[in-house]
Amino acid sequence: MSVGYQEHGEHRRRWKCDECRNREPKNNNSDTPARGHDDDNITRRRGASTISPVEGSSPETVPESSSKTLTAVSGKLDDLVEEIRMFRTEMSETRHRVLTFDEKLCGLLTQVESCVSEVREVRARVEKLENCSRSTTNLDDTHGSLVNTIETLKTELNERDQKLLLNDIEVTCVPEQRGESLQDIVLTLASKVGVQLGQQDSLRDARWPPSGV
Repeated sequence: MSVGYQEHGEHRRRWKCDECRNREPKNNNSDTPARGHDDDNITRRRGASTISPVEGSSPETVPESSSKTLTAVSGKLDDLVEEIRMFRTEMSETRHRVLTFDEKLCGLLTQVESCVSEVREVRARVEKLENCSRSTTNLDDTHGSLVNTIETLKTELNERDQKLLLNDIEVTCVPEQRGESLQDIVLTLASKVGVQLGQQDSLRDARWPPSGV
């Protein structure tokens, strides 16, 4: 029991809080993961070199690079000039196409105007034909009414003729003589049967059928 008490006492004597541990100085431990054992193999960053690249280069290097630069620039300028020429050519072709299209458009507008005028003429003719058809319809109506009127008049005339036939007298068995007067024959026959007739009462005297038929 005394041994256990001593161990607990030793642990209690060594125990420290977190704040006290943070205040203690840290040991220079080189075995941490961030700091390896082989520090000699690590390439450390050096300062800027005191020798200028231009000063360290040979005199022959500068003219060669300049000539290459000039050659590249001149090549680019040639390409640019060629592209500008091609662009001008394309622009001239485009202008020619636009002018041609403008001419064709003007011709198309002229044709459209002529078509519009022809359509107007056709419309005017159609209106005239419609008016003529309407007048023809009116004439047909008038013709129909005239035909009906004529038929009515014919019927009335026929009825009147039938009524007039009631006053007609047919005399038979009278021999025909040359130079005879039918009116005198009718008046003589009327006086013999006791009917008083005058010349104004006899409208027309004729033999039926006519002689020579």
